[in-house]
Amino acid sequence: MEFSTALESRDPQFTKKLICEACKRTVEYTYDNRFTTGDTVKVSCCFCRTINTTKPETTKSKSRTESTSKPSANAFFGGKMGTDEQPADMEYYDILGLKPTATQAEIKKAYRVMALKYHPDKNLNDAEAGEKFKKVSEAYQILSDPDLRANYNKYGKSDANMDIFSDPSEFFKQTFGGEKFSDLIGDISIFNDLSGAAADPSTKTQAETEEDLRKKHLEREKRVETLSTKLVERLSTYTHSFPLDDNINKEMNIDVKEVSCKAMSILKDIMKTESEELKKENYGVEILHTIGYIYRNKAEQALAQYEVDNGAIHRKLFGYTSKFTGLMREKGHIFSETVGTLKTAIDLQQSFNKLQEAEKNENMLSPEDQERKVQLEFEAANKGMETVWRGSKLEIESVLREVCDNVLFDTNVSSELRRRRADALLAIGEVFSAVKPDPDSTTTNFPISTTN
Repeated sequence: MEFSTALESRDPQFTKKLICEACKRTVEYTYDNRFTTGDTVKVSCCFCRTINTTKPETTKSKSRTESTSKPSANAFFGGKMGTDEQPADMEYYDILGLKPTATQAEIKKAYRVMALKYHPDKNLNDAEAGEKFKKVSEAYQILSDPDLRANYNKYGKSDANMDIFSDPSEFFKQTFGGEKFSDLIGDISIFNDLSGAAADPSTKTQAETEEDLRKKHLEREKRVETLSTKLVERLSTYTHSFPLDDNINKEMNIDVKEVSCKAMSILKDIMKTESEELKKENYGVEILHTIGYIYRNKAEQALAQYEVDNGAIHRKLFGYTSKFTGLMREKGHIFSETVGTLKTAIDLQQSFNKLQEAEKNENMLSPEDQERKVQLEFEAANKGMETVWRGSKLEIESVLREVCDNVLFDTNVSSELRRRRADALLAIGEVFSAVKPDPDSTTTNFPISTTN
């Protein structure tokens, strides 16, 4: 597509990043020769308008904007700039065993194979596996991003390319499903909290703390509202496939049962296709199972409520029983998941304590003790990832319960529409819950336990 309007350009800008003290989101601001090292500057957050005070350090690594607009050192002093066909540096391609012409699908496949091969959990006796795994992850992070890959091809490896690892929220977002799940679960808040983890909470006043909580509450409400709207649209493939009014169906001579079955079949086919793509993401199968469990449980509660409101006497009794059973199952699941998360957090703390004890006399450790220390590091890393996953899972389930309640128990729509929504949601839940990993899957998940 061609545009007749010419886009305005500007001089290259020096930019820096900071994490907003209030909303914990990462923002960028320009920092040029008007300032000198050590100057204190005030930066207004573009999201919540909070004024942040910061001291930019010119010695720190450049922002991503700088890294993609300025060449690294090897482009000078006789160095030659590369191209996409002949990159200036082949290290990342060699690590993944790829050619410079590799597609994104090939890069992703190679990463999964190599990450599985060198995953620390599978190489407890190989002290070098952890470093190899880190290199594989580093190569993938650069080559999977079109901008960073183009910069790497042209100028080679530079410290500026590693800025993406300075924000833990970005790492965890990619680790747990990535952006492809955003329409289903939104942005997990624990990842944004990790970005601001370095902030000292003791320096905040009570008013500031309360304001933070208020903003988090508003963000949660907005997230639930957005996901509710998207879920209604997703369900409409079935709910609006034929008129809601029975009289209209009769006038138009519509075979409701036949049309309903066809519409449900179409919905399931669409969801199966989508789930086959989503399961390829890291933790994709586990996230789909989590979503599926909540969808099924909430849909069954809604259908039971429909029987209570609209069924005959024996159906009302059945509805009451089913509704009570569903609620008890939900409470039991929440309790079990909460206890499991707390236990994992305690295990993580114990792993850290053991690791700290081993590091006290590191210079005096025997080869056997050194090997045990490496194993403790792997255990602590795995426990850390499992703790983050379990915390994320609790949040996903909590948010989805609210979303489902909004959609299934909306009194502003007819009971017939609420019933159709429940039928459709139950079908999607069953599709997601039935997803299985491919036999040759190399998706790199840390060991976790599930109760779905």
